[in-house]
Amino acid sequence: MQFNIRPIFLALLLLLATLAGYSQQVPGRTDSSKTAFIEILESKYTDIMKVGNENVTKIVGNVKLRSGTDILYCDSAVLYQEKKIAEAFGNVSIEQADGTTAFADYLKYTGGSKLVYMKGDVVLSDPKGNTLWSEEVDYNLSSKIGKYYKDGTLQNEQTVLSSRQGEYNLKTKEARFKGDVVVNDPEYNATSEELGYNTDSRFVRFFADAIVQNETTTMFPKPGSTYDAEKKQAVFKGRSNIIHESQFIEGDDMKYNQVSGWAIAKGNVVAIDTAEKATVWGGLLTYNEISGKMMVTDKPVLRRSGEEDTVYMVGDTVFSEPIANLERPNPGPVDTSKLYMDQLIERMQQGIEVDSTKIPLQNDSTRSLTDTAIKISAIKDTLSAIDSLAIIDKEELDTVKPVLEFPDEAELPALAEDDPQRTDSSAIVYIDTSIADGADSSRADRARRPKNTIGKNPGSKIYDKSDAAKGDEENKPRYFLVYHHAKVFSDSAQAKCDSLRYSQSDSLMILYRDPVVWGREAQVLGDTIYALLDSNKIHEVYVPKNAILIQQNGPEGAGMFDQVQGNRLHAFFVNNELDSALAYPNAETIYFPTDEDSAYLGASKASSERLKMRFKERKIWQVHYLKDFKQVMTPMKDVAPANFRLSRFKWRGAEKAKDLDAFLEGIPEARKKQVLGDKYKAPEGETTEPELTAKPASQKAPAKKKGKKKR
Repeated sequence: MQFNIRPIFLALLLLLATLAGYSQQVPGRTDSSKTAFIEILESKYTDIMKVGNENVTKIVGNVKLRSGTDILYCDSAVLYQEKKIAEAFGNVSIEQADGTTAFADYLKYTGGSKLVYMKGDVVLSDPKGNTLWSEEVDYNLSSKIGKYYKDGTLQNEQTVLSSRQGEYNLKTKEARFKGDVVVNDPEYNATSEELGYNTDSRFVRFFADAIVQNETTTMFPKPGSTYDAEKKQAVFKGRSNIIHESQFIEGDDMKYNQVSGWAIAKGNVVAIDTAEKATVWGGLLTYNEISGKMMVTDKPVLRRSGEEDTVYMVGDTVFSEPIANLERPNPGPVDTSKLYMDQLIERMQQGIEVDSTKIPLQNDSTRSLTDTAIKISAIKDTLSAIDSLAIIDKEELDTVKPVLEFPDEAELPALAEDDPQRTDSSAIVYIDTSIADGADSSRADRARRPKNTIGKNPGSKIYDKSDAAKGDEENKPRYFLVYHHAKVFSDSAQAKCDSLRYSQSDSLMILYRDPVVWGREAQVLGDTIYALLDSNKIHEVYVPKNAILIQQNGPEGAGMFDQVQGNRLHAFFVNNELDSALAYPNAETIYFPTDEDSAYLGASKASSERLKMRFKERKIWQVHYLKDFKQVMTPMKDVAPANFRLSRFKWRGAEKAKDLDAFLEGIPEARKKQVLGDKYKAPEGETTEPELTAKPASQKAPAKKKGKKKR
């Protein structure tokens, strides 16, 4: 039999020439004639076939390819030499020289642009273990930027970020996420439509409205805000707010430090205690979520809403904290000698005569006379605390401690604009991987695909307060200090003083330094005034020293005033009207009695050690003089009302605001608009700023997602 060997010989030469183009390079050797864009390092089977006018190389079985320093593994591959395109199928993985790895079920590589399109359970990991998961990822081998467009997740240690679209720069460690973004971290959680994240610094930038939650606090940052998860500090730009238990705080710019617990808000600040129905407006606020202390300055306004009435308070500064902060530990056994001395001193403070022979001599269990004098001159309540807080002049605001320091905001690098180049899916040549049955793809020198421990729908695993321990939002009554130039307004009464203290637990208001309380036509003066409120209406007034009660009688211009004064005064109100009063000791009265026809009989001036008065229709109705009674009655024809004044008489009616709008005089218009609401009337020819948020409408935690949206 004869064989024609010429065709066989030509075929062998063609095969050798083709394979030479894919031969493995020797390190250190260059070959200028080599035109292959990718090298075949290992395989079990290689075939060349013609597809149209192009030669296509099919590689099967434990395939190992190389492009520059990048190594590619797969079960099978197809190379398009002229197009410089490679497709890989089954157990695909990429290993880069810096330790970056990528895994997928299918891969398409474009050699000219170094772009890789991966599909099917894609995993992209950098050397530090930050891992990107998605079903489809575009990855640039040169710039090391990975992008996904159909749901993806980035895992950084214990932090998991998921979104509809996103990209991750494995060089700069900067990530950008868009669409239903959710951040799950053991220490906080966040949701937004767009945010940036750095896997090294754990620094978050918000490019859309967001919600950030930790175990105790919920924050609502606006675009431009940042959160440093490493330092647990946040900087809010735009009108953002914070909710801590029943406290809602909002401002134009805010800073928050979770470690120290301090938050600072500036510009049109609103603070709401939802449990106690108290609201404070101001220009600058500091709040500590650990201690619950809060201070508002720059023309603050405090409003306390009740069932029947609302109380407004203004001053230079408003300070507040939970009453529980004032609790002191059990002092132990009672020193009876010391207790007896304290009782004597209290009686001396109240102006009651004390028998000096009963004051015990100085010994180890009693105080010296110097200590006694010091205690008598001291104000026992909160006046000293008020003085210690009086540092909030305008120039001193920046010195208030703690001063929060936050990192400077670095600009994000510009995002790559080039989109991955893809060929038409009809050009893909699918390889029957059954050819490689029995082939071992678990090579010892090949990276392993990480197991997805995140699970399905990572975006639904956001923090929900309902999952936390029950009872963490306790009712914590607070007390308020308003100082200096403090004023109070309600429908039933008004007050004015230098400083005041108001407690939510017992509705007791204490007014210090030149105080005055007005109730309808009645006026009360004294060194210190205690006012007990009931549903924000005055129920009782107590003046422990230098007290005087004045009530206008007759027409305003007549100058007639009913007056009661004593060292101490206790007045009672019913339905906002003065009902009765008790004065003692050294009580004195001036009033103008009338007959049955309401005709004035004259002017009565009397004194007694102790007296009790009853009022009817805003006039003195009955007077009971209980001890050492003296009286002088002057007929009405001989009465000159201006001469009938007690020693402490001082009518301060001109200081009383005629209405709420006048009471808020000097408050910025935008703030006044919030306080008055529908009752606000803008000054003629003036426009107000846009309406600000006045209630914590967004304080509820976001509901858990049921699943991902279909697109």
